[in-house]
Amino acid sequence: MIENPFTIAGKTSGFGTFSQNTFLNATLYVPKGTIEKYKATDGWKDFVFIEEGEGITNGIANIPAQAVLIQSEGGSIKVQGVDEGTQVNVYGINGTQAGSAISQSGAATINTNLQPGSIAIVKIGQKSVKVAIK
Repeated sequence: MIENPFTIAGKTSGFGTFSQNTFLNATLYVPKGTIEKYKATDGWKDFVFIEEGEGITNGIANIPAQAVLIQSEGGSIKVQGVDEGTQVNVYGINGTQAGSAISQSGAATINTNLQPGSIAIVKIGQKSVKVAIK
């Protein structure tokens, strides 16, 4: 946790550590109890929006991640651990859609015509991952 911020190049120093847009529009999240130190330190004090809070470690908020499991067998792909109603699309390596489904109860099963040993691209919402078909 950085409780004693070091000086960085600010928005008026010509070569800022961050862009002018970042200083003006981004929110800098700092560990609880350190906001006044950041507001007094060159560079950091140039952020228009500074917030402190619990769960901030090394400047990164602790956000729970959701584990997603993708399994393939016999041309079918099963995706588990996704939000209800999430669109799941499967594409062959050539970009042709091989199947799609909308998750129900946190899971989706997509039957494809992809052969074992081929590679599929599984798109879950806005994220994509490559999967080897078994």
